[in-house]
Amino acid sequence: MIIFRNTNEPEQPCRGVYRWYVEASGSEVFTLYVGEAGARKPRSLRKPSTLSRGISEAQLGSVSSDKGSSIDTDFIVGAAIQYLTDKGFKCVWEHIDNEPSHERDLCKKHKPRLQNHETGEIDSKRRLKRCKGTWSAKTAAQAFGELQKQFANMGLHLDAATGRE
Repeated sequence: MIIFRNTNEPEQPCRGVYRWYVEASGSEVFTLYVGEAGARKPRSLRKPSTLSRGISEAQLGSVSSDKGSSIDTDFIVGAAIQYLTDKGFKCVWEHIDNEPSHERDLCKKHKPRLQNHETGEIDSKRRLKRCKGTWSAKTAAQAFGELQKQFANMGLHLDAATGRE
């Protein structure tokens, strides 16, 4: 199950920092990902929105945003969310700060499983590189399968009822 907490506190669209965390038996088990919206200069009239980023991730956003050479963050986070919800966990999104530049400090605080806690960068092992061709909608199932195997091997295989390994 996917839950969006505090979706209008602050009112969206809103720049800032958000996180995904995993819940079992009504308790937080671990933070999966900490992200930001609004640190970069907008490339369109669309306002930065932490909620929009969370929705994109929950929907397995674009497979690749760099012409197909590596997997996009939204896809990686979304694949992890789907993996965990399929295992019976609740994945919870929440807006945690209004300043995008606080992302790194909040990574240090929350220690997300998909990221380097110091830099906030997605673990490079998750950025699947494609040997032949590029990642696209046609190869998304392959990328999804490879990520699912990684998640099973990285400690994302807890018991949904207890939150323990």
